[in-house]
Amino acid sequence: MVFVLVSGEANPTMGQGPSVSDENSRIEYAVGSRKGSNPNMEDAHSTILDLDDSSSTSFFGVYDGHGGANVALYCAKRLHNELVNDEDYQTNLEEAMGRAFSSMDEQMQANDEWRALANPPHVGLKLLGCMKTAPCVKGTPYLEGTTACVVLIKGHQIIVGNVGTTRCVLSRGQEV
Repeated sequence: MVFVLVSGEANPTMGQGPSVSDENSRIEYAVGSRKGSNPNMEDAHSTILDLDDSSSTSFFGVYDGHGGANVALYCAKRLHNELVNDEDYQTNLEEAMGRAFSSMDEQMQANDEWRALANPPHVGLKLLGCMKTAPCVKGTPYLEGTTACVVLIKGHQIIVGNVGTTRCVLSRGQEV
C-alpha cells in the first residue's frame, strides 16, 4: 500500500518544503508540503508506521494551522497518543477517535502547558504571548487553531477522521 500526505496550499509559485518517505512491510508513504502565500508555514504532520507496538497499525495526520503553528504542532505530537490511550481504542475506533479530538481541545483550554510541548525551547521558534489557547478541533473565534485529517490503518480497516476544512482522498489504482 502506498500512502501520500500533502499539506499546504497547492500554489506552484511558492516554495516547497522537504519531502520525507519511509516504509515498513505493509505501507510505503511519502510526505510533502508547500507553503502558500502566508509568510510562515503553519502546517504539521505525523506519520507513525507502527503505532501500538504492532506492525499492523499505522497512523497518519495532517494538521493545517490557523493563526500560527503551535496548535498544529501540538496535535501532531499528541493526538495519536490520545487515541491509543482511549478506553475504546481496541473495540470502537470511531468513538476513540472522536474522544481523542475532544481531549485535545480540553487539554489546550485547561492551561498553557501545551505550548512548551508544541515548541520545546531548543527548537528556537518564537511564541507569541498575545495568543490564547485554542481548541484543536472546534471552529471558535480563537486567535490560533488547526484543522485535522487523520488516517488510522489497523489490520484491514482504514478509519479516517477530519475536523474543519481538511479532507482526505482515498484511491485505488485509477479509482478515486
